Amino acid sequence: MKLANASIPNITASKPTSVSSDTYPELCNFVFSDEEQEIDDDLNWPEIQSLIVQNEVSLTLDNKLVKRLDINHIASNYPSEDQHCFNLENPNALLFGVFDGHGGPECAQLVRDVLPNQIMKRIDILVDASFETPTLRICSVSNAIQECFLELDKDISAKALVEARSNPTTEPGKDFSAAISGSCAILAYVDIPNSDLYIANTGDSRAIIGVRDEQGWHAKIMSNDHTAHNVDEKMRMYREHPNEAETLFSLDRVLGLLAPTRAFGDCDLKWDSKIQSNIPSQYFPDVRANLEHYRSPPYISSLPEIQHHHLTSSDRFLVLASDGLYDELSNDQIVQLVASHLEQEPCLNDSKWSFSDENASTHLIRNAFGGSNQRSITYRLGIRPPYARSVRDDITVVVVFFQSTKSN
Repeated sequence: MKLANASIPNITASKPTSVSSDTYPELCNFVFSDEEQEIDDDLNWPEIQSLIVQNEVSLTLDNKLVKRLDINHIASNYPSEDQHCFNLENPNALLFGVFDGHGGPECAQLVRDVLPNQIMKRIDILVDASFETPTLRICSVSNAIQECFLELDKDISAKALVEARSNPTTEPGKDFSAAISGSCAILAYVDIPNSDLYIANTGDSRAIIGVRDEQGWHAKIMSNDHTAHNVDEKMRMYREHPNEAETLFSLDRVLGLLAPTRAFGDCDLKWDSKIQSNIPSQYFPDVRANLEHYRSPPYISSLPEIQHHHLTSSDRFLVLASDGLYDELSNDQIVQLVASHLEQEPCLNDSKWSFSDENASTHLIRNAFGGSNQRSITYRLGIRPPYARSVRDDITVVVVFFQSTKSN
């Protein structure tokens, strides 16, 4: 399967799908050596307007389930740690993903490049199988997705250790960098013939469905945040590390270091003390195993939670986004904003909202940063990366519009 991703868009749209110095060389100007920026270095209003829309992509699809795809991304880091992908080439299946990196872009880039194709290939094998019941088919697809997550994370770890042992006198390469950085992942797989939607989530990105029924618009939550704010997730961590109740979380971070409790990479919180002590110091200067309370790794898991949903005519759209969006807008606000965009009639009457964008992802991003309040947008978006990280996170939004036909 050929994958369309954030770095190599193979679509008809002329705009790239992510911020990078490769696709936009002028973004190299976003890096400054002087920590004290002058006000003249900030973006002006026309530049901010251009920034909001420069990475947006809209695609019209021709199948019985999905009619349109809107994507946008705004970076705060340099380079951006967010990545995304979409695979539209299989006539019987679609795949969309958002990968929110941390500690560097390497892990998110690797997951974006490898995971979607692995999943499509694994599920293609299942298509030829004969399932006695729909339940058995759903379980088989869910297990296949879960296995791909775990296998990729295991491979990331193994390749990093091979690199460190093979080249002990060199600086870390891409394999080790991918293992020490990390990435959350939220992925949607759409089984077109069976009208089935699968959401796989590792980390704190989120998926919600906008549902329109006789009661009006409401949000159906399709993922759970894997952080200390999720009581069930926190209790799982306590069960797996029963003698570390006092040190397992500090400031709602695992060992005081990492907010998500599940992620790809982050091998510094997965490898045991023996493995870490054998890694050359130039590869691994900040050895986590030296922490007094580093007792029972792995502390971070890549195991995804899989949720299945059979699509009906009430399901109008799906939003996948990195946590940068949900830091700014609630689930209900997101659904109401997209619903207003879809129906061309504001469901939210507050004058603070803006309804000026044709792309639904751009519409959400603009409203996340201030909507109709130009002063707020200027403050949040006027600062250039990497200094922008102090006022906003990388944000990636994918909105998938479903066909609203009863045949679903």
